[in-house]
Amino acid sequence: MSTGNGHGRGEKPSVNAGEGGESGVAGALNITEVLDAVAERISASERRQTDALEAMQARIARLSDGSGKPGESIPPQLRTEFDRLQQAIYRLMDASASASSRASLSCTSRCSRSSSGSRRPSS
Repeated sequence: MSTGNGHGRGEKPSVNAGEGGESGVAGALNITEVLDAVAERISASERRQTDALEAMQARIARLSDGSGKPGESIPPQLRTEFDRLQQAIYRLMDASASASSRASLSCTSRCSRSSSGSRRPSS
């Protein structure tokens, strides 16, 4: 039901130059001010993020410059021991990866058998 003033059901209110013209202008100025403030905050936030990113990249560059291959700074008298230790670590990593892979395969086969009902839960 419409009342003829633009405020009926499903109708949008109309803004006429004679009706609330001053408040319409004030509202537009207020919206502009709000949008300007939001834009300034976004811009300031982007500047802070850019500064933080540049600082982080500079720090990563400094850290990577200071790091080389493991053992480059080892004195010659310790080189043999370092190489032996490094090889032991690599063997340990390989054994761990192999054991993890076997455990994963074992769990996969157990899980598929139990979900198919071929195993009964122990009581």
